[in-house]
Amino acid sequence: MKYSSLCICLFLLVTTLSAQKGTYREVEVRRNNKDKEWVTYPAKTIDRLPGFKKGKEPAVSAYGGWKAWQKEATGFFRTEKVDGRWWIIDPQGYPFIHKAVVAVNPGKSPKQREVFTEKYGSRENWIKEETALLKKYGFNGAGAWTDTEVLKLMDQPLVYTVIISPMGAYRQQHLKKFGGKYQQAGWQGYRFDLAMVFDDEFDQFVKEAIAPIVRYKEDPYLLGYFTDNELPWHNDALDRHLNYLAKDEQGYIAAKKWLDERKGFDASPADVTEEDRMAFIGFYFDTYMRKVTTALREADPTHLYLGC
Repeated sequence: MKYSSLCICLFLLVTTLSAQKGTYREVEVRRNNKDKEWVTYPAKTIDRLPGFKKGKEPAVSAYGGWKAWQKEATGFFRTEKVDGRWWIIDPQGYPFIHKAVVAVNPGKSPKQREVFTEKYGSRENWIKEETALLKKYGFNGAGAWTDTEVLKLMDQPLVYTVIISPMGAYRQQHLKKFGGKYQQAGWQGYRFDLAMVFDDEFDQFVKEAIAPIVRYKEDPYLLGYFTDNELPWHNDALDRHLNYLAKDEQGYIAAKKWLDERKGFDASPADVTEEDRMAFIGFYFDTYMRKVTTALREADPTHLYLGC
């Protein structure tokens, strides 16, 4: 069998540990879709782990939580530490593991639409059949980039997540400040490959970008929210702020103030150490998380924030 490395990581634990021939499945993997070389690896699947015995599947709640034990039912997904281990607790109080497929969506190309119409006839029929199929194979959820509006047409839908992109959308507004053009780096086109978390304009923009999630506020089948995707958190972000941004830009001002306070004197880029870079990364990322989390909690205080 041949799979891309991304597909492999979704359902196989690839290992280079030695194993007797025939004990584990063998799969061929390539590093990306441009690489022509396929390399064979032994792949451990759960059913072939030494000593594995399939137990009886526990009864599940309406949300897919295991009815093995029960804690307080709050009507929404939440987290709780039970016997030293953190669990997601479903709205009925049962322990829950989200087994989800990302991007549950009908295709958009002309050919996909043609086949979709022939096979399903309507979006309602499509989501009914796909929900039943996914549950049959043990899934209980849908990941980011899912068509949540059609998913919610089901009486008992898959537990779903929503992704919103406040920084991704703000990137375009930040671009306007520079006449629509600027030096870009990185595949997502951020200026100097920096997420502009220190911009005052982002403070207001993030609230406006997140506010529409209020429509999900009362839905118990919503697990929680993701924000943005693959933002550029580079180890040399401090250097980039200090060397690439103009001295009157908010990003430069914030980075310079942080460095001066850390050093205790009027510091320059030449004074930056590796320890400074790592510490700044924490400050930089925390600034993003704090602003996004605050906006999320204002719009919807009941659901989980699943991270960036």
